[in-house]
Parts: sequence; structure tokens; C-alpha cells
Amino acid sequence: MDCEGGHKTAEWSSLPRQIVVSRCGNCDALSHPPRTFCPECMSTDVASVEVDGRGVIHSFTEVRLGMSEAFHDKAPYNIALVDTETGLRVLTNIVGQGSDSLIIGQAVEPLYQEDEAGRVVLVYRRREAE
Repeated sequence: MDCEGGHKTAEWSSLPRQIVVSRCGNCDALSHPPRTFCPECMSTDVASVEVDGRGVIHSFTEVRLGMSEAFHDKAPYNIALVDTETGLRVLTNIVGQGSDSLIIGQAVEPLYQEDEAGRVVLVYRRREAE
């Protein structure tokens, strides 16, 4: 399936609304992206877990000029902070709509896209009514 910009995406139906995060075995803190240590208590007792990635837009901006050559052809694009239902705040791209239609508090859901280098990256899109 092609998404905005010609990027390939996995079929949504094959991906639960989960994102992979680190959970600390010492203080139970979640972190994204996953890390080998807990940013809250610095413990190395962390494990990768899947949590519900649905959430709402906390804040966003439109990037009009890519900071490096690798991003120049992608501008303009949206960057947002998403507050997930599990209490985690994720820095991500919002795809499928322009910044003029984004709203703080708007419900969003995770989506996985394959970039030009073949890496699968986490992005978000507007959540469809359930």
C-alpha cells in the first residue's frame, strides 16, 4: 500500500494499534524510542513491550525547510508531540493531512511506514471514528 509521498506502508489490519517502548523493571516508567536504560531512574533493567499507541495531539508544527539535505525534499511536513492513552508522549510525524487541518487534542493512531532506506518508522495519522 502506498501512502502520502509514495512511501510503502504495512497493511493496517495486520498491525495492532501497538507501539514498542521500553518499560523499566525498577520504576515501571515507559520510554520511546526504546532504550537500554531508564531515563527516569537510570536502571538498566528495561524490557521492550508493546503498548497501545492511540492518543491525541499535544502540540505540532509544520517544518518548511529540512534541517539537513536528507529532509529537504520532504518539506513541508508535520512534527507533533502525541500524548498516548498509556501516558507516554511521543515525538512523531503526522501524515495524511496538512498542518492547516491539525488540531491540538485531535485523536490520532500509530501507523508504520517504510522509508527510502527500508527502515520501518512510526508515524501517526488522524484516528478514524470507531
